Amino acid sequence: MSPKNFISQWTLARKIALLATFLSLFLSGVTFNLFSELQKIYRELEEVVTSDYPLDQKTRNLEIYQQKQQNIIEQIFRLSRLKNQEVQPEIEQKIKILQQTNQLLQTELKQAQEQAVKAAQEEQIKEGSFRLNKNQEDYQLLEKLFKQLEQENQTFINSVNQAIAILNQGKIEEASVIIAESIKVKKSIEDLTKEIYTRLDQHIDGSLKATHREIYFALILSIILNLIILAIGIASAKAIASQLQTSITKVVEQANQIADNINHEMFQNDLLKIDEENEMEAMYQALNQILDSLVSSNLERKKIEQIWYKEKELAQVTLQSIGDAVITTDATGKIVYLNPIAETLTGWSKQEAQNYQLEQVFQIKDEITKKFLTDLIPKKLVAKNNQKNIFEKIPNFACLVSKSQQEFIIKISAAPIKSQNQQIIGTVIVFHDITKEREIAQKLSWQATHDELTGLINRREFEHRLKQICQNKYYSAHDYTLLYLDLDRFKIINDSCGHFAGDELLKQIAILLQAQVPIKDTVARLGGDEFAVILSPYPIEKVLEIANNLLTSIQKFRFVWQDKVFHLGISIGVVSCSPQYDNSIGVLKAADAACYAAKTKGRNQIYLVHNKEIELAQQSQEMRWLSLIQQALEHNKFRLYYQTIVPLQDFNDAGEHYEVLLRLQDDNGTILSPMSFIPIAERYDLMKKIDRWTISNLFATQGAYYRQQQKGKIRNLYTINLSGQSLDDDSLSDFIEEQFYLHRIPPKIICFEITETAAIANLDKARHLITRLKQVGCTFALDDFGSGMSSFAYLKNLPVDYLKIDGIFIKDLLDNPINCTIVEAINQVSHTMKIKTIAEFVDNYATMAKLKLLGVDYAQGYGIAEPQPLLTYFDVVKK
Repeated sequence: MSPKNFISQWTLARKIALLATFLSLFLSGVTFNLFSELQKIYRELEEVVTSDYPLDQKTRNLEIYQQKQQNIIEQIFRLSRLKNQEVQPEIEQKIKILQQTNQLLQTELKQAQEQAVKAAQEEQIKEGSFRLNKNQEDYQLLEKLFKQLEQENQTFINSVNQAIAILNQGKIEEASVIIAESIKVKKSIEDLTKEIYTRLDQHIDGSLKATHREIYFALILSIILNLIILAIGIASAKAIASQLQTSITKVVEQANQIADNINHEMFQNDLLKIDEENEMEAMYQALNQILDSLVSSNLERKKIEQIWYKEKELAQVTLQSIGDAVITTDATGKIVYLNPIAETLTGWSKQEAQNYQLEQVFQIKDEITKKFLTDLIPKKLVAKNNQKNIFEKIPNFACLVSKSQQEFIIKISAAPIKSQNQQIIGTVIVFHDITKEREIAQKLSWQATHDELTGLINRREFEHRLKQICQNKYYSAHDYTLLYLDLDRFKIINDSCGHFAGDELLKQIAILLQAQVPIKDTVARLGGDEFAVILSPYPIEKVLEIANNLLTSIQKFRFVWQDKVFHLGISIGVVSCSPQYDNSIGVLKAADAACYAAKTKGRNQIYLVHNKEIELAQQSQEMRWLSLIQQALEHNKFRLYYQTIVPLQDFNDAGEHYEVLLRLQDDNGTILSPMSFIPIAERYDLMKKIDRWTISNLFATQGAYYRQQQKGKIRNLYTINLSGQSLDDDSLSDFIEEQFYLHRIPPKIICFEITETAAIANLDKARHLITRLKQVGCTFALDDFGSGMSSFAYLKNLPVDYLKIDGIFIKDLLDNPINCTIVEAINQVSHTMKIKTIAEFVDNYATMAKLKLLGVDYAQGYGIAEPQPLLTYFDVVKK
């Protein structure tokens, strides 16, 4: 017999013995309760027999009242025979007593009847179903006798009442007859009462005898049932014990072997010796030792389970909380687990994805070819254990296609899951969504290479492409061609209709130019109303055909603005990018000179020149501008303008803030913008002189104004632009300090503005200049921040006070969420570094309100205030 069967049969024997004992005790209890109830009924019946029962007492009361009535009636009857008036009062007294007795008799009769019925009911309840159910006829007979007794009593009372009434009338003879009849009724009542007593005595005697017999019968039955159950329990236990006796020794030996296997040291010197007398004891000892060993092993196992559970819980919480998506598979590539981020990106829940292959849930495709990637992991990872790159088919970046066909750009990493013996049992794929980051990067990259207004290639990207072409040593039979385009009469539209109209015109012109140029060629906006086209190597006839198409499309174009129609023209200079040019700068200068030649010859035409002609035209144009700039420096023909910078936040102690701008007035009195002469000034290294002229003239003007006002009340701030050439001038800081001393103005009202590109190109000198002038009391602003794809790290080396956010991020701030995010990020980083921000190119109040909501400190642009002339020194003195 196996230990398992032994234990089950031993348990069965114990259950049978317990069941037999329980049944015996239960039947004993039932019999005892039954015997007690019978004894109680017997005692109550005896009390009924021996005691004065209320029914008997009431019946005796009736007899007394009836006897009194009869005596009174007889006295009345005797007195009435005397026929004497003297006895009349006594008769009347007797009649009153008779009436009172009659009333008492009625009351006692009614109570006796109710008590008799109640007594019969109580007797029936006490005896229960043992006797009265069998003697229903006796009970019915008693009820019949009680009713008859009631009728006779009522007849007797009525007769007495009638006799009394007749006596009151003086009819003694008639009353005597009625009294005689009532005496007969009285005898009938006495007979019924005796019969009732007889019936009750017989009924109670029979109940006592029956109850006595039933008590003895229940006692004998209980004893017999207990003996039968006890015999069955003993027989069953003995039969099972005899069956188990032969296998106990074997069970004990097996128990010793189990214990020896669990803890050999525990039994190696004290193995059990089994004999017939101590089989059970030996078995219990062996089993207890097994139990002790199992308990010890179980405790160790629970400790290990607790440690494992904590590690598992930590891993689960980590996977649920991290921002990366995580997918795990088994060795065959089937999905085992997805964390919530993975469920969101793939569109599959963990329950849905389980037992699916990785490629069915994690569907990725190449970003460029758009082809889905398959066999991401080997089918049998075990065979790849010794290979280093088992995930070579999983790219670092890919396009994830979710269950709902939504696409995400993700960054992926994969690693194997290994067992303790370093066997690969699965994989873990970690990836996160970089769609927004990629969009922002693409947007920034596009903005760095494209013009924000027209969407064309900007000047920086154009020069880069032109440089790549010129550096290519291989030239085909035909060279690349550069077309330099300048709109005619653009300034008229821009000045008369405003900047919004000028911007809209440039957008439409860009569309026209792109429509006439082959897709593979480059169309760029160089700035203002100047455009350029780089054509692939075409025959000269094809080049001229494209140039003529451009010219014709602009001539036919009509620009409509607020019910006004404008005609436009365009001047085009055409230059071949031949190898004889040293670099791209030479090609661009030649094209600019050719365009200038087209304008000087009447505008709205194409000018194709040879290299010598271009060089001569270029030199002539540059000499003209150079002469104009030198004359402006010598004869003070530069004009200072200012543009207001308004605060967007509450600065209680801040005064008015202005940016100082430079214009040039030619011999005809025309005011020229800086973009027309600044490139020439930079080319011939004249920007240092122009910056110094600006500083000295502004200081002279503000010095005079400052001296006219009460010192300390002027809190205006003027921002002066410094060129990259001035940053390279080591003597500039000495010159500025000399001007402060000469004109006696406080340095705190002066702010110098440098462009981001110039500052980065001259980082050390820029940092030195800023540090020195800030010690004097000046402040600094960094202009065009963000246009050069700069890093915030440069700000750590440039202790500026203001940062001007480039206008390319401000123009479409309301419609472009990416620009909005960039502006917000620049503003937050600047504020963290204690730098105030200024937004450029603010054209409307809606943009200004948005900037205020983003937390930008200041705003500047034509939508707030256009540049205005600044008073000269002589104007201030005269005023």
